[in-house]
Amino acid sequence: DDNQSNVRFVEMLLKMAGYTNLVCLTDSAQALHEICDVGCDLALLDLQMPHPNGYDILAAVRSPESKDPFIPVLIFTADASRETRDKALESGASDFLTKPGDASEILLRVRNFLVSRRMQVELERSRHELEERVAERTAELLESNEQLRIARDEALSASRTKSRFLANMSHELRTPLNGILGACELLSSGACGALEARQSDILSMAEAAGRHLLAIISDILDLSKINSGKMQLAIEAFPLEGVLESVCHFLRPVCAARSVT
Repeated sequence: DDNQSNVRFVEMLLKMAGYTNLVCLTDSAQALHEICDVGCDLALLDLQMPHPNGYDILAAVRSPESKDPFIPVLIFTADASRETRDKALESGASDFLTKPGDASEILLRVRNFLVSRRMQVELERSRHELEERVAERTAELLESNEQLRIARDEALSASRTKSRFLANMSHELRTPLNGILGACELLSSGACGALEARQSDILSMAEAAGRHLLAIISDILDLSKINSGKMQLAIEAFPLEGVLESVCHFLRPVCAARSVT
């Protein structure tokens, strides 16, 4: 307020009510600096002042470039007209009081605005803390996802390496085993002379064991196909009796040697 007596009245009233940290000014330019640049919890503002007047200060406080556009501004002016009141509220005033004003009403409005201001500041602080926690949690999740991606890539690489190893080993084992089975077939065909019954029986067991080992190697190769997603299943009939007879024929000498019946 550019009227020193009005400033002293409001200052005395607020001090008696226990308020401190008051800045009381008659220079409107300095008041604009204090409100917009320094900041405050509540501004009591007259409208009828030299440039900048109250409307100019309101426009600066409520502008998008303001550091704190939500500062409550309580207009305290001698002009009690409806037009002035409406214009002040449209310009961004938080409330409107006319001079000389009732001391109880002034203190009540001040108290209510300061309570709202404290709540607003607390909400803003909580919002900032929540944003910081969300940002921290997001960063942690991103880091965790990156670690999971690296672990997944390493696991896939290890799986591919294992599949290649199994495939290569299966092929390497097939080659000498096929040679053994071929030799057994030659012996069975009589190409190397007739075999005694006992020799023929042993040769039959060796050939059966070799074919069983070949089946195991084929299963290992199938495992590598499963890991690479190339496995194809087929439903086929098979001679169960022949499979059982082959197993019994292969294990019968071992069982006899251990007196297992």
